[in-house]
Amino acid sequence: MAARDIRALEAIHQRLLADDDWNADTLQAIEQIILDTGRVTIAENVRADMIEDHRGRPVARVDSDQMVGFFYQAAHGGIRVELFTRDAEAAGRLHVELDGQPLHASGARDPGSGARPAPCDVIHSTT
Repeated sequence: MAARDIRALEAIHQRLLADDDWNADTLQAIEQIILDTGRVTIAENVRADMIEDHRGRPVARVDSDQMVGFFYQAAHGGIRVELFTRDAEAAGRLHVELDGQPLHASGARDPGSGARPAPCDVIHSTT
């Protein structure tokens, strides 16, 4: 580990000890410490809420700058997960794991139909 990384870890540790209530200012200070090392950080806005499909069934939606995901009960009783990237660059950076095992899903097709599944038919947010 480089000396600058050790200094950065110490600075982050000191900042965490100094702040009684970790908040956005704490995170910005830590990000600046990391940037000062010459490393790149990417902050992603992630939001989650509960919405309903056209039948009134609950759907969990996770929305970020690069993608949106829908999680809901499938007709057969299992759970269906749909992920939609915002652009090809985001699709290339997407990593998906199931039970800790990586899945390569970028551009994957639904094996049952040979076509991409239709997106969740969402009516409105319940939040």
